[in-house]
Amino acid sequence: MSNYANICYMESDEVRHKMMRITLKQIMESIGSEPFMVQCHRAFIVNLNFVVSMSNRNSAYQLQIFGTDKPIPVSRNNTSVVKEKLLLNTETQRHRE
Repeated sequence: MSNYANICYMESDEVRHKMMRITLKQIMESIGSEPFMVQCHRAFIVNLNFVVSMSNRNSAYQLQIFGTDKPIPVSRNNTSVVKEKLLLNTETQRHRE
């Protein structure tokens, strides 16, 4: 939505939304090199810690995020990066356990 972003986050085990006047580019710059945050589509940045599953529908990948019903699209250009980071994130979490 132009220079507005709908930020979804968890608070007290509930999904909350906040509309902010900021671009996704500015968000990515402020996030820096956090390994668990990835831009999966031109309109979406996701926290990989909340990805429940990644599915392939009609040659298009989608992410299912914890606490939401709406699937998040993954662009073809970002598919390999998202898969790689998901794999690394899963391995990192296993090592912590």
